[in-house]
Amino acid sequence: MAFQWDSVWGYLIVAGVLLVLLQLRIALQRERWEDERLRQFLVEAVESLLIALALVFFLIRPFIVHAFLIPSQSMEPTLLVGDRLLVNKFVYRLRQPHRQEIVVFKAPYLALQKSMKPDQTDYIKRLIGLPGDLVRVENGRALVNGKLLYEPYIQLSSPFGGRTFPDDYLHEAPWRDTYRNLIERHWGKLWVRVPEGHYFVMGDNRFNSLDSRDWGFVSHDALVGKSLIRFWPLQRIGFIH
Repeated sequence: MAFQWDSVWGYLIVAGVLLVLLQLRIALQRERWEDERLRQFLVEAVESLLIALALVFFLIRPFIVHAFLIPSQSMEPTLLVGDRLLVNKFVYRLRQPHRQEIVVFKAPYLALQKSMKPDQTDYIKRLIGLPGDLVRVENGRALVNGKLLYEPYIQLSSPFGGRTFPDDYLHEAPWRDTYRNLIERHWGKLWVRVPEGHYFVMGDNRFNSLDSRDWGFVSHDALVGKSLIRFWPLQRIGFIH
């Protein structure tokens, strides 16, 4: 299983490092050196490191920003495998998510079941359907509330039309059982109604993405945050849209 800094062991390691630095700071404070300026410099350096580590691991990382590594091709061409992002974890405490934002979230149980990477529990997709929306997908393109969504970011690399949602998913989980009551007919076609407190998400690489079409909705409580900026690789640094 991959090591997670947000796990209990991760925080225990950080706490151990902080304890060692604190003991070092106390020892330096008590000692008297011939070169007093060097001793004072080391005391201040250890204090600065203590404060920085405490802020990063116990304030900034849990509540404000989250580093994320792109593991798959599902968000191409917007995000490539190996891109490293900073995710704003605080924004959804101030407002509701907006349509077409790129969000990081804890994967639903069915998504982990269908995935070939069960240790990868944080997913990244684009938010397409808000609570109460009617969603349908034809030839990889999203329709929301009866209208085709403008999506200049998507990649439609397949020579085939792809599967129509929800028509081609009705005999698969979760649509055949859990969410069958959310399938409605409007304008002569089948649509799925996004339930309250949930979102419908998809990858930009529409024919190479396991997403809400395959495993259902993402709850608001599962949202980690909004993708903010790509900080690696250096030649691709920039804000994410």
